[in-house]
Amino acid sequence: MSQLYKWQFRDNFQNDREKIIQLLISEIVFLNHCLNKAKKRKERKIIKKTCRKLEKLLITQQGQIEVRLSGEDYNLVISIIIQAFNKIVNKLS
Repeated sequence: MSQLYKWQFRDNFQNDREKIIQLLISEIVFLNHCLNKAKKRKERKIIKKTCRKLEKLLITQQGQIEVRLSGEDYNLVISIIIQAFNKIVNKLS
């Protein structure tokens, strides 16, 4: 029965690091999709660079999956992701 509760309230039991990992994976998939659609060499270079940065962050987070993520670290990782996308937008516009 306890497993049923965990499935029902997965967000309450889910580690913040797992949420970060899922977010990073989805953002990397999105960037790869954008990379496939990009036609200009400059665009592809910028997207590849950001994708590599997020992949490194993903590998780091996966290596520390068992360690609970503090609130400050969670906010730091989120801000890194946001800054990466802001750089893409600024460089491409």
